Amino acid sequence: MGELCNQYGISQQTYYNWRDRLLSEGSKIFSYGGVDREKEVLKQEVSRLKETVGELTMELKKNDW
Repeated sequence: MGELCNQYGISQQTYYNWRDRLLSEGSKIFSYGGVDREKEVLKQEVSRLKETVGELTMELKKNDW
């Protein structure tokens, strides 16, 4: 393990801290639908906001702004 840590420029203590954190908290990412779910929610929000901007732009054009 020491060789790998040296290769990537991290201490062994950092590696073990990361490992322990992953083992204790890693399952949380799956309980919320994972990264893909968060990305999908953000895509939907962007789409909704674009639609709103388009509607407001049309309203402004209709009122000769």
